[in-house]
Amino acid sequence: MCNGGLKKVVSNKQMIKSFDASNPEHVKWLKRVIDAPLEEKLKLMTDNPMKKEMPPFEIPQVLFAVSMKYTQAVFKKTAHILDD
Repeated sequence: MCNGGLKKVVSNKQMIKSFDASNPEHVKWLKRVIDAPLEEKLKLMTDNPMKKEMPPFEIPQVLFAVSMKYTQAVFKKTAHILDD
């Protein structure tokens, strides 16, 4: 499943590795996913700045792992912190 050649279906490990907690675009995307109603999370997870697609059944694990990756970066003071 490829979306106009821009996205590649990847394993959840590749998606997690692609997330960069110091990248403002990645952090804003994570906030949008976390704040979104459940029915919008699928669209936001597949429309991500890492240009990756994932099977829907992997979304909960990826969201948890990316959130933990961001949390670790916050503790290490290497994360981009949103102003709003």
